[in-house]
Amino acid sequence: DGLPLALELAAARLRHLSTRALLARLERPLPLLTGGARDLPPRQQTLRETIAWSYGLLQPAEQRVFRSLAVFVDGCTPEAAEVVCGGVGDLGVEAFDVLTALVDQSLLLPDASEAPRFRLLETVREYSKEQLAASGEYSDVARHHLDFYVALAEEAEPHLRASHHAMWLDRIELEHANLRAALGWAIAQGDTEVALRLAGCLWRFWFFRGHFTEGRQWLEAALSATGQTSASARAKALCGAGMLAHYQGDYARAEALCAESLSLYRQLNDGLGVASALHGLAVVDRSRGNFDGVRARYAESLALLRELGDAAALGHAFVYFGYAVLIQGDIEFARKLFQEGHAAYEATQDPWGIAFAVHGSGVLAWYENDYVAAQRLVEEGLETFRALADQRAVARSLGNLGNIALGRGDHRAAAARYAEALAIFRALGDTLFIANTLEGVAALQIATKQPRQAAHLLGACEKMRELINAPVAPMERPRLERMRSTIRSKLGVHGYDSAWTEGRSMTTEQALAEAGSELSSAAWSPALGHDDLDSGVSHLTRREIEVLRLVAGGLSNARIADELVISARTVNAHLVSIYDKLGLHTRAAVTRFAVERRLV
Repeated sequence: DGLPLALELAAARLRHLSTRALLARLERPLPLLTGGARDLPPRQQTLRETIAWSYGLLQPAEQRVFRSLAVFVDGCTPEAAEVVCGGVGDLGVEAFDVLTALVDQSLLLPDASEAPRFRLLETVREYSKEQLAASGEYSDVARHHLDFYVALAEEAEPHLRASHHAMWLDRIELEHANLRAALGWAIAQGDTEVALRLAGCLWRFWFFRGHFTEGRQWLEAALSATGQTSASARAKALCGAGMLAHYQGDYARAEALCAESLSLYRQLNDGLGVASALHGLAVVDRSRGNFDGVRARYAESLALLRELGDAAALGHAFVYFGYAVLIQGDIEFARKLFQEGHAAYEATQDPWGIAFAVHGSGVLAWYENDYVAAQRLVEEGLETFRALADQRAVARSLGNLGNIALGRGDHRAAAARYAEALAIFRALGDTLFIANTLEGVAALQIATKQPRQAAHLLGACEKMRELINAPVAPMERPRLERMRSTIRSKLGVHGYDSAWTEGRSMTTEQALAEAGSELSSAAWSPALGHDDLDSGVSHLTRREIEVLRLVAGGLSNARIADELVISARTVNAHLVSIYDKLGLHTRAAVTRFAVERRLV
């Protein structure tokens, strides 16, 4: 109801005013700020007047900084506050001194949960916004805000494809609300060039953190805005929009965007840009089954990147090319490409890239029916992807672990992996990998004597693939044909055709709901027995066992982070994975597990 804030604001004045003087000031009537405020409940009017009273006591420089802070959303770093607020006029004092004064007066809150930050309570920010609008300074402050966050995004961009990209992804995630505000203001002001620069720098962040839909919306908004723009800014935004469109199954749009990007990059004679756009077109070709196109695109791209000597981009091209030729059926060439990609990523010490290459080798091992190696490699990659919060890579790993578990005959583990993968792919809107994963679920249903449900899903998957023009990869066709043959032998041709036709009539959401109902069945999640606990240890990675031992030893996440020299966020990601693999849900349960297994 606002009373704690009002009391806090008033109490902050006791160091400067006597209680009698304070009471006199509180009782002095203050004009309401807007006519509409007279309709507010009395307690809200009191809070509003208390904020106004506190604002009125500020020095002019303090008032200017206070109202400038309204431009920030979800807080800001001290550096951002100093640059943006200190850039409006001549304060005559250090901006940081003003910020600390506002903290002392309870108008600004320090927040050191991750890195030092300042924030306004939302009620205080609303008042601050009104003061900023009334001051005539809003445009100047918003421009400083935009400039600051464009500079941050441009500083971050090269790191998003290098070894330190985890730190930069976290930093951008923390400032996502401010970046949205900056983008929105640039587009609203018709500053299309800056909007394209900013959105173009952020597309990899949106990709890695799974913000596909939002990223596409911002990029398309910037691309469709009118105004003078440079070819380089437009080319980068086009390529980013094309990549995100591809991963949502919009291949026609992805191809058009990447083709326009390629044309601009060729005009600019930008080799790295040309390679990026070629990669965008290559992944579209791969999804559509045009493997001749894939090989031609990557042949040109790799030649350019070798000439440029860009190890990070080379690693990217090697591994993506490896995935493409693997699903085409060229296992030995894929193995060579994964090895070359791994070496390139090792040279740049890029943990995401190394995990990406390792995951590819794991999928290759699955195709060779080497389930032990496949599980080890894919889980190794998954550990890194979870730590980096790369949702799409996490989901791909989980889907492949479902396939591996099914190959090993562990139906319960397969069901759990498929369910988690589908939840993420659904949130991302990744139609191709929804279909891929549902085909795995259909194989599980065949293995567990549910042929009619399997036929349903295969029909639904075929319809999804037709809608996005993504045929089954050559490497997958024999498996799917064996599945169909098995179902026909169980249901008969008429029974199969009937169930398959019913499946084709389902929407993607209906297919997901049907699969989800099957996967969440109690049949897949019986209580863990002694043998299950023993096998659970073998599914944990080396780092997960280290975390498990420390949890069992009573250490907090923060202490574990210090002990293992990792972030608390990474510790939490390991715990989530441990809970998932062991089918347990509390620290007490995993502690008991560790004690019973004599891990401590």
